[in-house]
Amino acid sequence: MPTFFSNSGDLAFTDLTTGFKVELSRFLTGDFNISGDLTINSRNIPQMSPSIVFDRDSGMLIGGTNSTISGQGNFVVNGDGNSIGGEDNTILFSKESSFEPFSSSNVLIGGTAVTFPSGITGSMMLGDNNANREIGASNTLYVEFDSGQRFINNTVFEDNIDVSGNSIFNGTANFENNFTVNAPADFQDDFTVSGDTRIIGDINGSGNFDITGSTFDFTGSAMRYNGKQVAVEEFVTASVSSSISSLTGNLQPRIEDLESATGNLSPRIENLESQTGLYVQTGNFVIGSDAVDITIDGTTITISGVVS
Repeated sequence: MPTFFSNSGDLAFTDLTTGFKVELSRFLTGDFNISGDLTINSRNIPQMSPSIVFDRDSGMLIGGTNSTISGQGNFVVNGDGNSIGGEDNTILFSKESSFEPFSSSNVLIGGTAVTFPSGITGSMMLGDNNANREIGASNTLYVEFDSGQRFINNTVFEDNIDVSGNSIFNGTANFENNFTVNAPADFQDDFTVSGDTRIIGDINGSGNFDITGSTFDFTGSAMRYNGKQVAVEEFVTASVSSSISSLTGNLQPRIEDLESATGNLSPRIENLESQTGLYVQTGNFVIGSDAVDITIDGTTITISGVVS
């Protein structure tokens, strides 16, 4: 029987009665070129194209160009020029974005040059090609589109709402907790808030306003309903103060004239009380007290009631 040997691997040959058995006794190393399908345990191994990179530790890149992957369990689909590290992060259709080491369990869809810094975990961003920002908080959803966001059908916000830009609500708005707007707000339909409300900016509305919280804090310069300005405490107070000031200013000279007239009348009353000589009264003379004594030439006459 001829001698069998192998220079490329540890092949073990066993001489059998009807032939021989060959077994591979170690792992294969090096490059191998396999033509046709490759199966393991009857399962096909997918063919890998140049745009698919798989690393059993770092993760997988599918599609796109010039992206690098490191860390553990990361995944990139159709991304260009991205750098993804950290752990269990995912990028879909983004360009030149990065996940820094020690970031984890984050998702980026779209955007350009978006950064997830080290320590950020559990956040997600949706954006168009112009979305460009550094993610600043964990466990947060970021949505950024140049033309805004449109929510179709009913939308329910079950926790606090904080709006930093101008807000237009074309349908019924129903907030089951606190509501804060840091800019002007325009409500085209019913507006209902079950918690405290704070609006920094002008308010325009054409629907019903139903606020059942304990606080409604409005710091804008105008609140309008159907185009007409609604009176608020600040302007009512200012208007009342202005009216009182104007009224007081107009009354003061008249009060002074009345005081002057009263002062001029007092001597006349005193003179009347001590009047002697001829006294002529036309019409009725009304006695304000029970009686008055009039002395004429030493004779005293007591008069009461009305004297003609």
